[in-house]
Amino acid sequence: MNNPSKTQALIGVGIMLIDQNQKILLGYRNKKNEPATWCFPGGKMDAHESIEYAAMRELLEETALDLSQDVESIQPLNTIIDQNSDAVKVTFGTIYQLSDESLKTQICVTEPEIFERWEWFNINELPQPLFPETDVMIKYYLNQPQDKGWAIYSIAQPK
Repeated sequence: MNNPSKTQALIGVGIMLIDQNQKILLGYRNKKNEPATWCFPGGKMDAHESIEYAAMRELLEETALDLSQDVESIQPLNTIIDQNSDAVKVTFGTIYQLSDESLKTQICVTEPEIFERWEWFNINELPQPLFPETDVMIKYYLNQPQDKGWAIYSIAQPK
């Protein structure tokens, strides 16, 4: 019999929200039976979803921020493979530049069993510890060296 962890695939998406002051939105994730970390909104992709739609849906579910009228502005950033995991874990990183500061007023905790709060941070002054995929996305965005065990693929923008 196959070991389920060897055949299971986990496909996720994360969204880096950047405001006009170049601050990023992070949630304090304090989910039962997991170490507490700071992370981007994100989660598992559903069948038949595009990367951008999955990012928009997860953002809405976790923060109440609705970008459904602007989903085409969510840009693919990278593809991340966690090579340390027993399962196949792939995360699609996305990015969205917040052009309307008033949208921040929509953000709230919608899943208190997972998140305690959402806060904006200067990208060079981040809280610790970061959720592993969030850390990878930030280092990629800042062009910083990555820890071992991650395969990161750039997503070329259409010309």
